[in-house]
Amino acid sequence: MKKSTWAVLGAFALILIAFLVYQNIQPAMDETPTPTPQPTLRQLDDRDIISISYADADSAPISVEKDSELSWYMPTDAETTVTAGKIEELIANLSNLRLLASLPEDASLADLGLLQPDKTVEIHFEDETTYLIEIGDTTPLGDGYYARIDQGNIVVLPAESINQVHTIFFDFITEPTPTLTPGS
Repeated sequence: MKKSTWAVLGAFALILIAFLVYQNIQPAMDETPTPTPQPTLRQLDDRDIISISYADADSAPISVEKDSELSWYMPTDAETTVTAGKIEELIANLSNLRLLASLPEDASLADLGLLQPDKTVEIHFEDETTYLIEIGDTTPLGDGYYARIDQGNIVVLPAESINQVHTIFFDFITEPTPTLTPGS
């Protein structure tokens, strides 16, 4: 046989072997990686909550309460409209507070700004229990706040979530900007 015939037969054999090997290889499952879920503080249900209060070092405390008709209002300002959407936004934000880190119980409260917290969120439930989040200093990177939960666990919470809670509460007391009509 000629060299060219052997070369063609060799190439054909390699193609045949590659085809048979390819047929026996099981395709890898297309696995989409899923992130490891970060723990959250506590799941809240608005049906169990009767009031939520927010206080910071720079302003007077703000509270919202639920009345007997399951509507929300501000006890300090009857004129302020508290919408169900804002309450849902607030509760969703508080329910989804992720724990960025947990600190040891013997961590210095003074070093973390928790001896006299800058901000507090207090939630009162129908069963007469409360849930207190005390918020201290920001972390060195500025991505979180040190917080103490129910005067116990010391954790780090995301800065953007805590800032959002502040914004939602101040939206309650800020008058909406009036919409201008043509010709006004």
